[in-house]
Amino acid sequence: MRIFLVIYNADRNDEVLQAFDKVQIELYPLPEKGRGRTKNTRAQHERPVWTGTKAMVVLAVTREKESNLFKALQEINSSFKDAQVRAFAFEAEELL
Repeated sequence: MRIFLVIYNADRNDEVLQAFDKVQIELYPLPEKGRGRTKNTRAQHERPVWTGTKAMVVLAVTREKESNLFKALQEINSSFKDAQVRAFAFEAEELL
């Protein structure tokens, strides 16, 4: 299993989530507001990752469904140029 962090333009939230739903990939939305660990830490939600990109979702995808995920990502980017979808993959290891 791999973990994907998908970052995209929040204006295309419905289209992005529907594309993942079509290929039956479970979503783990990240909270919109960041939280600091100390009273002096500023929340990070005020700064976008890059211009126009404000929404993120975490996906846990089995190797069998990875090709479906890649097709969904390509479809989103080709259909909606302003979606600006970027995905980052991480290997997942079960700890418990």
